Amino acid sequence: MLWAQPSTGVIWERNAADTAWMPFAREGADQTRHALAAGTFAISATTTVLLPNRHDACVVKRVTLISDTATASSDASNRWQFNVRNVTQSEDLLAADVATDAAEIAANVPFVLTPDQNDAIAADDVLRLEVTKTGSPTSPLAQVLVMVEYGLA
Repeated sequence: MLWAQPSTGVIWERNAADTAWMPFAREGADQTRHALAAGTFAISATTTVLLPNRHDACVVKRVTLISDTATASSDASNRWQFNVRNVTQSEDLLAADVATDAAEIAANVPFVLTPDQNDAIAADDVLRLEVTKTGSPTSPLAQVLVMVEYGLA
């Protein structure tokens, strides 16, 4: 639940326990919200990772991966492919997988996945990063951090 306070320009939301109001955003300011996945994980095979969700309707602006390991020499037969899926609605947020043969992952540099469809999500929808290993990519990704950037719906 959101509540706007016109005298201060602050938009408030109820906390998860619904016991108090917390500042959500300031009117006229950048309304971007971030959520970080807890910890880091390794990718060495096809895998899925649940992403942090919001308790209100919002828009997924982008999903950023930061890996301590770079990929190299990817091609159509040997690559990593990424997509973001709204598990609750059974919808992909990317029309096509993003693959490392089109753009390699550099170590400690953001690798950005920008939704191009189904980016508006309902309260408590569950998102999942889907990683597909095709062939034998040159490097497993040893430590990966995922950040989901949300905006107001």
